[in-house]
Amino acid sequence: MELLGKSLEEHFQNLKMKYSIKTVCLLADQMIQRLEYIHNKHIIHRDIKPDNYVMGVDDNAHLVYIIDFGLAKKFRSSRTLQHIKYTNNKKLTGTARYASINALRGVGILKIVLL
Repeated sequence: MELLGKSLEEHFQNLKMKYSIKTVCLLADQMIQRLEYIHNKHIIHRDIKPDNYVMGVDDNAHLVYIIDFGLAKKFRSSRTLQHIKYTNNKKLTGTARYASINALRGVGILKIVLL
């Protein structure tokens, strides 16, 4: 496994909380690509935040990586593509500061039962 650099949160703090528009756009493009990749694998991360995006090192210092899949789960079956059922009154998963409004309201999904 290759080593990874600092998180986006650490970089943001080191730059005194200022990113240029160009940097924001370049980072956002890569961050969205990473999420799209895992979503295409039928997985949701459930803890997206600046601490869970890290930069590469050396030749890969320009690349953004997504880490910490401890709360990740499948949101649909890989075989049937059936989506996980909608639920209500779930406890918050992830970091409250970065949670969606629906997550804060207790909207969640149940596990898929594969037949």
